Amino acid sequence: LDLQGGMHVTLEVAPIELIKSLSGDSQDPAFLAALAQAQEQSTQSQQSFTTLFYQAYKALNPEGKLSSLFATAANRSYVRYESTDREILQFLDQEIGRAIDRSFEIIRTRIDRFGTSQPNLQRLPGTGRIQIELPGVNNAERVRKLLQGVAQLRFWEVYDLKDLGEPLQAIHELLTAELAADGTAAEPTQDTPAADQTEEMDIEEGEKAVPPFFKPLQEGYGFMYAADDVPAIQAVIERSDIKALLPNNLLWLWDVKPHVLQDGTEKVSLYPVRQRRGGQAALEGDVITDARQEFDSRGKPAVSMQMNSSGARAWKRVTANNIGQRIAIALDDQVYSAPMVHTEIPNGNSQIAGSFTLEEAKDLANILKAGSLPAPVKIVEEALIGPTLGQKAQIQGIASMLAGLGLVVLFMLFYYAKGGFIANIALLFNILFILGVLAQLNASLTLPGIAGIVLTIGMSIDANVLIFERIREELQAGTLMKAAISQGYQKAYSSIIDANVTTFLTGAILYFLGQGPVRGFATTLMVGIISSFFSAVFITRVIMSWIEGMGKENHLTFSFPYSKSLLRNLNIDFLKLRYLAYT
Repeated sequence: LDLQGGMHVTLEVAPIELIKSLSGDSQDPAFLAALAQAQEQSTQSQQSFTTLFYQAYKALNPEGKLSSLFATAANRSYVRYESTDREILQFLDQEIGRAIDRSFEIIRTRIDRFGTSQPNLQRLPGTGRIQIELPGVNNAERVRKLLQGVAQLRFWEVYDLKDLGEPLQAIHELLTAELAADGTAAEPTQDTPAADQTEEMDIEEGEKAVPPFFKPLQEGYGFMYAADDVPAIQAVIERSDIKALLPNNLLWLWDVKPHVLQDGTEKVSLYPVRQRRGGQAALEGDVITDARQEFDSRGKPAVSMQMNSSGARAWKRVTANNIGQRIAIALDDQVYSAPMVHTEIPNGNSQIAGSFTLEEAKDLANILKAGSLPAPVKIVEEALIGPTLGQKAQIQGIASMLAGLGLVVLFMLFYYAKGGFIANIALLFNILFILGVLAQLNASLTLPGIAGIVLTIGMSIDANVLIFERIREELQAGTLMKAAISQGYQKAYSSIIDANVTTFLTGAILYFLGQGPVRGFATTLMVGIISSFFSAVFITRVIMSWIEGMGKENHLTFSFPYSKSLLRNLNIDFLKLRYLAYT
């Protein structure tokens, strides 16, 4: 993100819907009011959501017991009617914690399949929030849908309009009378597209009968409206007097997006679907075990699904009972497709075929495969990092790497003479190896990663410093060059291995316990340690062995006259300072 720009997002897991679900969608007035108060107070309080909820609930219903709300059949393994309020609050906190953990893993899975390079995800402890960085992302709307999509897939039985003749007629007459009383003759636009236009929208779903506003038909399964009329229609169907005229188990669902007809107009379908007891759909999407993007018989993007054994059995019953009828496939209460059931489906293999783009089909498959979020999440902070800032950071990072490399190269040349030149050759090989390994790992070079390389450049010379100082000590003791080189390498090994192993262990700890940028730094550090050990010990030894083989080892030098005695008589009693080091 700091190098190429992208998107920074902070998500918050909303526990209110989870608590409602754990109560079996209780409609207790005090319960709902307490949740609303806790939701409002949570934006300004450091207390947990469950604490705020409990305080509000007891203030509204002092004699109320939480067990009356949460001792449901679904919770019977954890909550009994005799459970105390304290025990139930612990249960709620545990469930919220699990929901946050599961949300984190699901979002991580979605992001991994999204295809962004080197995403950074981390939980913000004690907040119920998740921080995400997505380098290189510029489609903010797609990211929002991917992160916030609850992926609540449901299969709904669609009402045949012939079964709704009387209530729809009553609604039509009511609205017509209201329009006449207002002196308004205009009604929402209702066009009946030609058969070829309707077929163009979705051949699989067949020809859509489009009635006037709520006027009953002898055939058909839904209504189609101009996209601009959708808000007005939604306001009508939400009216209490309109709901009173319809069956209690009827629910209205809209298409996920408009269909574009051949004449260029956009139409949105509205479906009357049948709810079962408790507002349940015919089948829930949690039975899906696998989902993938593919193409349907028309060559258009679609999503195929595989259900588990219990889901396959239920799906067989649902399809067998609705032959000749339609099933609305809805994700987060928006209809993606409403195909006709021609025969029962016995094996749980199904396909969502709608007017998807390839990108939409891939995202839908990813969401379904990753799983449904246990609680809704909302974006509480987002920012798009532009490429200008990223380019500036990139230039500064590369400049720091070149500066570090230049200083090390100059030091080795001016202090160790020809030996320093050999060490610099090994250093260049070292950098080549590091970048090669990172490329093989498909790793992104973040700013912390560049910092790891800069640090490795300095550390990689440490091994050569130890070796060269040992060689200089042997030469000062009168040992011949060839033997001095051999002794220098042999005596320096233990110190080199000790320094590299301890630093590698630190890098490993950073990698396994860290997230995001810390992992990027640890990766380059560990790769650099292995690479520098190989370069400093093996490559320099090969070069010196080649020089020895040519009989020119006496031409090697490891110091200049001005550096030969530098620091020679410096006497520091390091062991005397050991207690300070222990501290």
